[in-house]
Amino acid sequence: MKKVFTLSIFILLIYSSIRAQTIVINELMASNSRTIADAAGDYSDWIELRNTTGNTINLSGYYITDNSNQPTKFQLPAGVSVSANGYLLLWANSTPERGPTHLSFGLSAGGEYVGLYAPDGSTLLDEISFGPQQPDISWGRQPDITGSWFFLTPATPGTSNASSTAYEGLLPAPEFSHTGGFYSASFSLTLRTSEPGATIYYTLDGSEPDPAHVNIQNYSYKNRYEQVPGQPNGPLLNSTYRTYMYENSLQVEDRSTQPNSLANHSSTYDHTPTYIPVSPIFKATVVRAKVVKPGFLSGPSVTHTFLVNSEGSARFSLPIVSVVTPPQKLFDYTNGVYNAGVTFDSWRAGNSTTSAWGTGFPGNFQRSGGEWEIPGNVEFLDDSNQEVIVNQSIGIRLHGGFTRGLPQKTLRLYSADYFDAPFFSGQSNGFHKRLILRNSGNDWGATMFKDAVYQQLVRHLSIDTQGYKPSLLLMNGEYWGIHNLRERYDKYYLFNKYQVDPDSVDLIENNYEVNEGDITHYNQTIDALIAGVQGADYENIKNRIDIENFIDYFISGIYISNTDWIENNIRCWRKKTTGVQPNTPYGHDGRWRWMLYDTDLGMITGPSHNGLAFATNADVNQYPHPARTFIFRRLLENATFREQFISRYADMLNTTFLPDRMTNGILAQKAVLEPEIQEHIDRWKKPASVTEWNNAIQVMLTFVAQRPAFARDHIRSTFGLSATHNLTVNVNSTEQGYVQVNTLDILPTTPGVSEAAYPWTGQYFQGVPVRLTAKGKAGYRFKNWKDGGAVLSTDTLLTLSLTSARSLLAEFEPDPDFVYDPVPFDLATCNYYFREWSAASAATANPESMRFVYMDEQDPQITAEIEGFTEGLFDYSSRSRVNGLGADGVSFINTTSNNASNFNPGYPMGKVGGALLGISTLGQSEVKVQWVGGTVEPNNREYALRLQYRIGESGPFVDVLDGANQPVEYVRNATAGHSQVMGPVALPAAALDRPYVQLFWRYYYRSGSGSRALLRLDDIVISRAVCQSVQSGSWHAASTWSCGRIPTSCDPVIIRDGHVVEVSAGNAEAQSLELSNSGHLNFELNRSLELTSVE
Repeated sequence: MKKVFTLSIFILLIYSSIRAQTIVINELMASNSRTIADAAGDYSDWIELRNTTGNTINLSGYYITDNSNQPTKFQLPAGVSVSANGYLLLWANSTPERGPTHLSFGLSAGGEYVGLYAPDGSTLLDEISFGPQQPDISWGRQPDITGSWFFLTPATPGTSNASSTAYEGLLPAPEFSHTGGFYSASFSLTLRTSEPGATIYYTLDGSEPDPAHVNIQNYSYKNRYEQVPGQPNGPLLNSTYRTYMYENSLQVEDRSTQPNSLANHSSTYDHTPTYIPVSPIFKATVVRAKVVKPGFLSGPSVTHTFLVNSEGSARFSLPIVSVVTPPQKLFDYTNGVYNAGVTFDSWRAGNSTTSAWGTGFPGNFQRSGGEWEIPGNVEFLDDSNQEVIVNQSIGIRLHGGFTRGLPQKTLRLYSADYFDAPFFSGQSNGFHKRLILRNSGNDWGATMFKDAVYQQLVRHLSIDTQGYKPSLLLMNGEYWGIHNLRERYDKYYLFNKYQVDPDSVDLIENNYEVNEGDITHYNQTIDALIAGVQGADYENIKNRIDIENFIDYFISGIYISNTDWIENNIRCWRKKTTGVQPNTPYGHDGRWRWMLYDTDLGMITGPSHNGLAFATNADVNQYPHPARTFIFRRLLENATFREQFISRYADMLNTTFLPDRMTNGILAQKAVLEPEIQEHIDRWKKPASVTEWNNAIQVMLTFVAQRPAFARDHIRSTFGLSATHNLTVNVNSTEQGYVQVNTLDILPTTPGVSEAAYPWTGQYFQGVPVRLTAKGKAGYRFKNWKDGGAVLSTDTLLTLSLTSARSLLAEFEPDPDFVYDPVPFDLATCNYYFREWSAASAATANPESMRFVYMDEQDPQITAEIEGFTEGLFDYSSRSRVNGLGADGVSFINTTSNNASNFNPGYPMGKVGGALLGISTLGQSEVKVQWVGGTVEPNNREYALRLQYRIGESGPFVDVLDGANQPVEYVRNATAGHSQVMGPVALPAAALDRPYVQLFWRYYYRSGSGSRALLRLDDIVISRAVCQSVQSGSWHAASTWSCGRIPTSCDPVIIRDGHVVEVSAGNAEAQSLELSNSGHLNFELNRSLELTSVE
């Protein structure tokens, strides 16, 4: 759906034109979060048409539109009809490829227009303009066909509206005097509404405000179960919730000393739940409020969480997630989802002799699916300043298998639209439709971060991993301990990461369980493997399976010795295609790819465990079952695959899995959680102590320290290899080139390669070829390989069969034929100026020596990398784009959509990244940069333009710093039209006297949510050093000048005190001239100085 955020009071302006016709618009929903799903399972916006006649009406060729100025926007295709006196639902989800009843546009929850036109494209049959809408509330006629328009609840898609309650208007949200977040002192909170005759109702316990609940409401819960047969069963206990009518301001204060409420409820079937706190825990104040007026529809409740304590935001070191939901939805004995409840007691009644040790026995917490989704609200407080960055309604379900039976559970959060904020490092886009607050699964009570940190350490590999942010959960304001905020693998994850259409995905789990799509192609792939893996058969397999991904996936599982895998915790996916589609973006070719998932039980078997033997088990009497290891075992029968697997594993043992790298990653994550672990232990009694937590981490540290040696032994024994040998590579100049060893680029940017990359040494297996590739950097070319000083080869590719240690040198030299992109502007000729860019410029056009770029992530953060050059027009008025602004330069903006095809040609959705300029600074002793940054449209999401540089065409960009040693950047201003001159600032010495330097004006995301800032770049001046006289002498002698050259029309000239400069050998030219006090300029007869002004 189209997204519009509004809390403002509005006047609803509607009009409807009903004519004597046979078909009418009868009902619509512009914010469908869970009312009705389309055939693909998505909750799309919808429009209901009603046939007023006793005959079937063929609607093929009719037009429907959301733009009154474009009546023919979408033509209904053949096969669309509505039965006699019947109803037809049209899905407004911008995906007409789904079927004939799916439209090419969505509906805006902020209000818009819908019109229905006859096949002639001009005869209006019906139309409706509507104002702001609320989730799962429809806008429809009552009575059908001829009635006035009302808000209807419940909605009645496909049936008569007569049974719905009709409301004539929508009430505005209540206004809070304070917003949620941290406060260091108590305060008075006031609520208000400008709606005449309306009343505000509020709650303090997480329940939904309801005028019918102003008296205390009760629900039952239970804290003691018959875990072991014969134990006394505990009684049903009583808990309450209630709504208050707002009359006076509320005192918001530190509640931590008040008695616990939600934390006093058992979440397991333990007979004696030792995790229930015995003393008060931290508590925030949760206020939920709504406006009520007879005959009007209340908007959704507004929820704010106030964390009051004397330390303010310094109270916690991790970001806060506040989840608020009616307490009875969690812990009611009969209807709760976070407890054992009636489900366990019903099981116990039929199983009177079985003891319930462990977490795998029945309980209410096993309830799953949409039927048991409970409503709630979530607030995310940013970890940098602990301000609320997201506050929205959600659906909540429990997540996991046996781990649902743990005291602290994993929650799955569902957004009706999207969580509009960047939560995860390196993944700045806000396209997370579902998130997980994970209890660390089988690692609960141990490190609380094992799977999360391992996935972060291998996320650079060719596998999918889940983003991770450690956080602290407040449940209805009460401290709920450490939770790992994670991405969820589903079709929306694939759309978010790869822009794959969510409706065109096959996603398989575990033992051939279909999560999305179907299993047809997967089964065909298994059949192909059975048929053979040699020659042409293997080529066929490579068109079905991404081999590089599959190898990285299996190495990741084998290295960590994950014994809860292959039989379980498998995820793989493909985009639905007809055959393999080469030369498409990654993930779009139709091949199967695997996703790393749930490695909680990794490492616990010790570093000597043979994960390779485990992953190749062929014994039906051993775990895992051979059917689960079949693909890997079958592929290993192919010599090419086998060699590729061994080589890649060796590469990873030399980099990714280096003990120091793995150890540092684990210790870094430990340091993040360490300030919070004691309070978590106090809350849940697991781990039992900080010492036990440290012991669990030490198991990981011991494993990663010792694992590489054992892993190499396992490879040698499995594949009959005799030895490993050291291979050392070096280069004559790290600025001129580098070496690729098998799959590894030996560069500081490769994880596991040190900053001083050369000489580099790795261990490789005798009997498995090692392939070295010499790669010249921009402006350079490979010259030769040397072994012990003698030239070994001049071929860039060198294949080695190691029988002993080897040490090789790759030499590079300048490449006179190299062409840079963008082509550098030579500052030796003049200063560089960028003054304007026309909106009418061709898509293939670029300013001199400049290219516009897109990045490798949506809403690119400061760490995003350039993925490519944009190739779009400069006059688009919507979606992600670069606009030509004439004399105001160029502007940049990112937009995003839940429709993967909704982008401007040449501008990948949400990835616009700024401007890249190439310059040559050869011969320059000083270069300064000046430019103008401006805000065209501030919007709400803060972006900035930061000036960076790098030497050459590759490697990381470095900030250009100002005189205060701070990055030079223009940050979105709240005022439209604001602009600021940045600089002039000097480039660092490292960027001077270079044949090629790239300057990058990085357009990047900083903070906030909502629409992105539209920023502009203009008036770039790259200037050379001013030519100042250093002595008396001839104008035409370079030695006279500090700039080391004869001044030209590009140069400002200063003649210093006491210096006399003679213009004698010819005429002189300069941009400007300044004579300092006693400085003199003398001319011979008929000689002149021409000054060229630059505006």
